[in-house]
Amino acid sequence: MDTPVPDSGSSPQLSILVIGYQMAEQLANTIKSLSHDYQIGVHATDYEVVVIENRSEDMLSQKLVESLPTNIRYYQRDNDSSSPVAALAEGLELCRGHQLGVIIDGAQLVTPGVIRFAKMAFKYADDPLIAVPGYHLGHKMQHEVEDAGELLTAQREFLESINWTESDNGYRLFNWACFSPANRNGFLHPLMESNVFFCLKQSFIDIDGANARFQLPGGGAINLHILRKLGMSATRPLILLAGEGTFHQYHGGVTTANPAEYEARVNTFNEQLQEIWDMNFKALRREPVILGQFPEPVHAHLQASCTTAQRRFQRLREGNTPLWEDDFNLSLAAKGVVK
Repeated sequence: MDTPVPDSGSSPQLSILVIGYQMAEQLANTIKSLSHDYQIGVHATDYEVVVIENRSEDMLSQKLVESLPTNIRYYQRDNDSSSPVAALAEGLELCRGHQLGVIIDGAQLVTPGVIRFAKMAFKYADDPLIAVPGYHLGHKMQHEVEDAGELLTAQREFLESINWTESDNGYRLFNWACFSPANRNGFLHPLMESNVFFCLKQSFIDIDGANARFQLPGGGAINLHILRKLGMSATRPLILLAGEGTFHQYHGGVTTANPAEYEARVNTFNEQLQEIWDMNFKALRREPVILGQFPEPVHAHLQASCTTAQRRFQRLREGNTPLWEDDFNLSLAAKGVVK
């Protein structure tokens, strides 16, 4: 593995691992959104970012790589698979912090409070699972868009129009966004996926987070698998940074390119996931601890999340079903009652 950027020598508590492949423009934006001059209330010495870019025809420029802040470490590697899992495993070895953030799809822009509140969540609990709600840039989910060129142009124009890298303008990303397909009912429903999450590095290792079985393109449903594996511990609280967001930039990726094939791809991913989980995979049905603030641009998404959550709660109460079934079952298991 090549390392054009020298090691700074320091060992921060928090390492954020980012995997990128054939998405230079989007990966550059993601890295910028993780920089200390964009993130609010943190210093460069508070964390490191480890970027692993699998070689492709669309790589970050050498000029950009050489201009990265000292707390962002960049590596290139060859990849003989369409899955990012090998890069994830190698990147994990390079992360020096005992706290870990993971971004398997490097096209994820984040809001300016993500790192500050993640660090706060690590103070709240010894071994937390910290999740950031996921969105797609655009007013409808990207796999539904037929004209990729038009979407890319609109995406560039929008990001330029809001001057997103300045001050706290990153929260204006909410103004042109919709919930991601895995969490289409909002962030107060059971959580299926988080494209930016944090946990202890050792907890990630303990659940075999870089599971080599996920060799489908893009890693298949590995994000969903990791979230539930981490979340199924009664002693590990789920902390949701509900006022923050991760925004997927369109780049022609595995689940957003070629809309006509979307359903077949997702079905293939789900089939593998259910096989690994013995046909028992479900969204993580645990009540989250909400941490953070709700800037004005997120209010419409908060309202939508509350509306769908109220409908769910009413339906479950009428069926005499636990509102958060995993919490209920984990509690029974802790008492020695098999559910």
